[in-house]
Amino acid sequence: TTRLVEQRFAEETEYDWLTGYDGIKHLIHEFVPDKKARVLTVGCGNSDLSGKMYADGYTDMTNIDYSENVIKMMSERHPEQKWVVMDMTKLDFPAGSFDVVIDKCAMDALLVDEGDPWNPQQEILDTVDQMMTRGVVGVSQG
Repeated sequence: TTRLVEQRFAEETEYDWLTGYDGIKHLIHEFVPDKKARVLTVGCGNSDLSGKMYADGYTDMTNIDYSENVIKMMSERHPEQKWVVMDMTKLDFPAGSFDVVIDKCAMDALLVDEGDPWNPQQEILDTVDQMMTRGVVGVSQG
């Protein structure tokens, strides 16, 4: 699967699953009114969500994806942000590093093998819990 993802991002320059920033901007503004919030976007892909958030005033952005190709491409496109090759199920940040975790569709990828997405396995719930620490706002669109 990793090889297919790397190949896709080597060929594709931008794609927004479900919706772009304009479709969720009102939610971001409602749940993240502080534009100085430290934001982590998991499974960022090649969406321009982070670029548009930055242009909207959210300037402390860290973006992760497990695709080296996508992180390289996005870091060249938006060098003002942090871009890290990382698997969202194995986060390597100190506790309290972020005020907000944004997931536009990454949880859908984790749940794809679930028989019932409304009753995910404990392992999936533990992964979500790891991303979401006390006091952190999570915005998930999926």
